[in-house]
Amino acid sequence: MRKDLSAITCRLCLPLFLVWLSGCGAKQAALADTGVIRLENQAMGKVYVAWSDAHEVEGGFLVTGVVRRKDTVGPPIKAIVDVEVVSPGGAVLDKAQSDSLYVPHRKASRIQGFERFSVRFSKMPPEGSSVRIVARGS
Repeated sequence: MRKDLSAITCRLCLPLFLVWLSGCGAKQAALADTGVIRLENQAMGKVYVAWSDAHEVEGGFLVTGVVRRKDTVGPPIKAIVDVEVVSPGGAVLDKAQSDSLYVPHRKASRIQGFERFSVRFSKMPPEGSSVRIVARGS
């Protein structure tokens, strides 16, 4: 009787566990790929945004990306990433800034010389908005 009960329990719980597990691994669609927003990368100084992306999280959205240096020599450069949300009409809706980053120099033979950033916004922008991402480094 005990074997039958554990077999029934496994048959009921295993499918529920698999459904739950598949939901945890689901990849979120990027907001720029779906056309909700448009990302504009800009650079000032010795650093630039190599790539960026935006995903919806808990009622708002998160902008992430990588900052790289233009040169290959010298000590790490202190950089900050400024992010502005601009409405389709051109008005600035929200501004935020990343923490300070220290971007190392690039080595030609290795995949190095980048620093990741993330900036969180508390609410979603209207559809068709632009997100301006500016990397500033000295």
